[in-house]
Amino acid sequence: MKRFFVLASFVFATLSLSAQGILEFSTTTIVADTIVTGDTAQKVFHFTNTGDKPLTIRNVTALNAGCKVKFTKGAIQPGGQGKVTVDFSEVSSTKGQKKISFKVYSTAKNKAVALHIESFFKAANPTY
Repeated sequence: MKRFFVLASFVFATLSLSAQGILEFSTTTIVADTIVTGDTAQKVFHFTNTGDKPLTIRNVTALNAGCKVKFTKGAIQPGGQGKVTVDFSEVSSTKGQKKISFKVYSTAKNKAVALHIESFFKAANPTY
């Protein structure tokens, strides 16, 4: 009988540790329209907690300059949804295709998720 309780306690502890939130984005890459240098665009990444425990987004870091990021704060319950909103612009003279990247850090099982925005940037007053 004692063995049963020890085994049951071990199984319960193992199952409790494996229960976590899972951060699942509807897409991890958004292809944006053409952006003119100096203009600002906004894109939104939507996610769902598909796990069985609440999760919290701790931070979102932009790996490129010229980006402002907002995200859902607080605990996202299982089945709950949230978003990461990105305002971005191209302030340099860089033209052409560009990929802007972000990292979402959370308490979910997948602790870090990479997000990307791909866009074509062109000069405000192109010279030909």
